[in-house]
Amino acid sequence: MATSAVKVLKNTAHAWVNSMPPGKPKLMVIVAVTTPTTGWTVKLVRANPQGINPAILLLRIDATPPKGRAGQMVTRHELRYEESPPKGKYTEATIIGGTPGVTVKVHQIA
Repeated sequence: MATSAVKVLKNTAHAWVNSMPPGKPKLMVIVAVTTPTTGWTVKLVRANPQGINPAILLLRIDATPPKGRAGQMVTRHELRYEESPPKGKYTEATIIGGTPGVTVKVHQIA
């Protein structure tokens, strides 16, 4: 995928686990990115394989450029990843595949 064209916007990545009742705990990770034109499909997905530290969740930006013509304007995308319940006791989330990569602390809401 053409993730080198995806730019991660500074100070937009956040991660937290919401354990407040009712319901199961839910991990949320959000980040804003830009692409160089309109028409891109951009998602935040769990990286496979994960890294060697199980406390760090690795997420990958999956980006597909438009087919055919596209508007020549930088486009902002709000990306979101959810796990319910979380598959691990994460302390950090690292987002790879965009420029630059980013690591954020996972906050606990209880």
